[in-house]
Amino acid sequence: MNKLFLVLVVACMCSTLLNCRKQPEQNLPTFTSADSVTHIYLEYKDSLMDIWNMLMHADNSRIATVRNLIHELQSAGASDPRFLEPLIHRTDQLLRIRFTPKTISNYDVVEEYDFAAASVITEAITAAQSLPDYSSRTYLQKLISEIYYHDSLVVAYRHKYDGVAKHYNAFLDNYKNILKEIDQAAASDRRPLFELAEE
Repeated sequence: MNKLFLVLVVACMCSTLLNCRKQPEQNLPTFTSADSVTHIYLEYKDSLMDIWNMLMHADNSRIATVRNLIHELQSAGASDPRFLEPLIHRTDQLLRIRFTPKTISNYDVVEEYDFAAASVITEAITAAQSLPDYSSRTYLQKLISEIYYHDSLVVAYRHKYDGVAKHYNAFLDNYKNILKEIDQAAASDRRPLFELAEE
């Protein structure tokens, strides 16, 4: 019995010693600072594109809702067609004169668009609210609420875009030497801000 016990102990020890030998080294990937900078650079570019797309979606929704409001006024025969037709045309022009990520550096482009959008929105809402039976027209009220909602999203996404763009521009300044190795155009990819256009 003692011999059997001794054989089991020796077998366990041998098994343990064999399992403890050094494992072969695995070739794990190594990351350089250039890899990290590249990753962050691409993340910033993706974030800016995502926020821009959300901004454009909110603005498109705002314009579409204004168009729906004008259409409802036309259908109801509630407003003078000589007033509504030019308003429709001006609403459609908003997409043509809208700014781009590059043109927001030009104060006049942003101001022209904001003025045109605000005047179309104000005139359409005023026309709807001046109807004698406006208080009973719940659909018109709903459309006006949607316009205000989309308008608030446009403002929020502009601020969000500016926040990310500021960090992105600082990142480009801080890592310009490494970025030159990754993307020659990176140094000239600074993003203009809405807040600079608004000053």
